[in-house]
Amino acid sequence: MNYFQRMSLERMRFYRVGVLLVALGFSFLSNAQVVLSSIQAQIYSGAIEKTREDDGYITISGRDYGFEDELTIVYFRGEEIGVEILHPGLVVRYTLDGNNRLLTVEIIGPLDAIQILQDS
Repeated sequence: MNYFQRMSLERMRFYRVGVLLVALGFSFLSNAQVVLSSIQAQIYSGAIEKTREDDGYITISGRDYGFEDELTIVYFRGEEIGVEILHPGLVVRYTLDGNNRLLTVEIIGPLDAIQILQDS
């Protein structure tokens, strides 16, 4: 095997390793993107229509969501308050866990209901 044939083989090995590293890099980046997008919580908003505290469900904009006192955190103006304050007519911003249970609920309206909360 002469000098030029050896150089050609070494270049081929070098290119193969380079292509493999690039492919692995793209694979890692696409997997990381999937993991990060699943971690980021989606924020929803809607109006509370029904509260069924005995059953552990709240209906928000036509959809039933489970809630638990130990799991669900309710906020009003950045302060944590109890779930018992939730009632029909309140407009809320909320996040869910993987089982469609409420994780966080932030009361955002309407103004007259917020005024009642402030007074109590």
